[in-house]
Amino acid sequence: MTIHHDLPTADDLRSLAQPRDHAVTIYLSTAQGPEGRTRARTALKSALDRALAHFKAQEDLSTAQEKGLREQARLLEVDGDLWGALSSSLALFLTPDSHQEYVLPNALEEEWQASRWFDLGQLVRSVAAHQRAFALGISANGWTLWEATPTSRAAELEVPGHSEVADAATATNRDVMPGRSPAEERAGDGGRKFLVSAYAKKVSELVAADLTRRDPTGRIPLFVFAAEPILSMVSLEDSRRTLERVPGAADEIGADQVDAAIRERLPRINARRVSADLERMGNDMPRGLVVVEVPEIARAAVAGAVDTLVYEFTVNLLGDLDVDTGALDLSEDGDHDVLSRIALTVLEHGGSLVPVRDAEVRSDVWNGVAVAHLRYKS
Repeated sequence: MTIHHDLPTADDLRSLAQPRDHAVTIYLSTAQGPEGRTRARTALKSALDRALAHFKAQEDLSTAQEKGLREQARLLEVDGDLWGALSSSLALFLTPDSHQEYVLPNALEEEWQASRWFDLGQLVRSVAAHQRAFALGISANGWTLWEATPTSRAAELEVPGHSEVADAATATNRDVMPGRSPAEERAGDGGRKFLVSAYAKKVSELVAADLTRRDPTGRIPLFVFAAEPILSMVSLEDSRRTLERVPGAADEIGADQVDAAIRERLPRINARRVSADLERMGNDMPRGLVVVEVPEIARAAVAGAVDTLVYEFTVNLLGDLDVDTGALDLSEDGDHDVLSRIALTVLEHGGSLVPVRDAEVRSDVWNGVAVAHLRYKS
């Protein structure tokens, strides 16, 4: 069995999007350690039981098919490599004769689906959503820069020049930092605050230069973990980059806590960004470069004209999409969730996907289903 720690490619998604007999999708939240693994295995069994009950209620499950699905789940349950290398979530896709799984660092909502096709909504969101962030943990005793990516938890980065400003004492050419005597406390400890401010400024400049090298666009946010007054002293010259401050003692946090805080806050940051991007897209409406009707979006996607597609990934529009003409036939008897199929078509043509939930978006341009920004009028 191949355990996927990388995100799926467009080819992987296209393959998963094909209709199947008795397709079961299960998304699980996971945790390291015996207790976390036991809980996830129990959740897998429970989700499979509900999926099988759904098929039986539809009178659409033979004994052989049920046996096949249970066997695929059993193979997952007994695979030590899978359960020994968990991150935050599992995306599982089962049929009576196959299974695929993706181990993901971002938190997914637990859900299951039993149908003729897999539910790819959360998996595509993992691929398309901004799941990369930098994090700076800083105190007077030292600092660390981390990076979290869509496929890996937060890990420390090497920053050129770190040793020259390794802590407040080094950065301000002191053997040690001044102590906080009772007299200094009463006087406001102005001297120490001045030195800490100088240290924070030097670290800010060093980190800003390193982030510009790693991310010239400024799209990847920076989380700052620190206690006051250092928390407020850290700043960036790049006004494009989101700076998210997380109060707390940086000396007491590790990579796991940093990663958890990033994953928890990224959805809100991404939602604000999507709303702002939609407002900018709206400026191109008079030029005919913004499409909001699904049939028009489908034709533009097939033509390769869609630059960015913002769509509600929890909405299921059943039907069929002609991948040659873009003609759309919406019908409860269709073989696809056409929004997902349109999204994959955009991805195949090099466009960008922005899967959202309706409640996350605040924009007059948003219609609750889909908005496409075009490269050119199709």
